[in-house]
Amino acid sequence: MAKILFPTDFSEASEASFPYARSFAEFLKRDIELVHYYHPVMNDLSGVDYNLAKELQDMKTEQMANFASRLDHKDVTVTTTVQVGFPVQTLVERSKEESTTLIIMSTRGEKNALDRWLGSISSEVSVKSHCPVILVPPGTTKIGLENVVYATSHEALNEKSIRRLQNLIQQLGAAVHFCYVAPEGAQTDTIKNEIIDILFADGEPNFSFSIHLIEDESPVEGINDYVSQNDTDLIIMYNVDRGFWEGILHRSISKEMSFNSKAPLLIMHSKDHD
Repeated sequence: MAKILFPTDFSEASEASFPYARSFAEFLKRDIELVHYYHPVMNDLSGVDYNLAKELQDMKTEQMANFASRLDHKDVTVTTTVQVGFPVQTLVERSKEESTTLIIMSTRGEKNALDRWLGSISSEVSVKSHCPVILVPPGTTKIGLENVVYATSHEALNEKSIRRLQNLIQQLGAAVHFCYVAPEGAQTDTIKNEIIDILFADGEPNFSFSIHLIEDESPVEGINDYVSQNDTDLIIMYNVDRGFWEGILHRSISKEMSFNSKAPLLIMHSKDHD
């Protein structure tokens, strides 16, 4: 059964972002699996301390049960998983499973510190995942699908990425703002024509769109400014392996993943399974 993974650290921030995940699950007709992975308990003598490990597993299981009981998951099937495992590596492995269609995470964890559980993990998983990832900033509860900003660069602007975007947008029914981070000396008309040629390759697209060039010295700040000045419901990035966006994602998310206080960020990857 296709599902959405929702990693949690049982924090208020994680709980507050669940309604967004539930709305997406309802829209996509998917189940939600609440997951929590934690490091094993070790001692200096024999490695794993099995007594403490059992106590920790029981505590984590109880925390998950309490967390799940506080959530409103009407009309959505929710299951839970609590296991020993390094969170980033385990989530990346889970993202390779055909049944995992999406990961939705809060960008802030315990005490709203970005370097804690969800903050650091969301940054890593968003880049390394093999399925799309949505990062939900604080204060977001409902899906807004009227205006989507698609932030792209030259290496991420290709037929595959645009086709995947078209398939998604046709489901969501949103208008797309193409925000192209232009390299120095780029020809504006050439870039716009390239996007238009791909969009119209199979006929006129059934969604509205506009094209904007970001020529800021800092791509993150340029996109941030555009998003803050426009009514944006969702930001989409297409991450090319070891490419331009990998550096952008690491810098922007690890420091302050907040392009817009109410705009979730959807990250797709060239290696995502279909």
